[in-house]
Amino acid sequence: CGFDSSENSKSWFNVMYSFSYPDKNNFGGFGPFMTYLTLISLAIYFVTSSDSGSLVVDTLSSNGRSEHHWLQRVFWSFTEGGLATGLLMAGGEDALKA
Repeated sequence: CGFDSSENSKSWFNVMYSFSYPDKNNFGGFGPFMTYLTLISLAIYFVTSSDSGSLVVDTLSSNGRSEHHWLQRVFWSFTEGGLATGLLMAGGEDALKA
């Protein structure tokens, strides 16, 4: 199990798949499971972070009132998502490495 520095963007998945080892029952090991668990955890992290950011922006835009319309928060969620998507598409791969 050596680290190939030419493909360092895949290093985390290489570590996860290192937990897979061949056995007599053709069980894939924990590598694929841990890879999927990593992807699900990252998705949950980004969704909750975006939701928290939308809550803050919604509270600021409603002058600190805690009672505001739910459509306002949905608007800010889609606005932030669209802005992030636009910035990533404009910046390309350099935007992901920044």
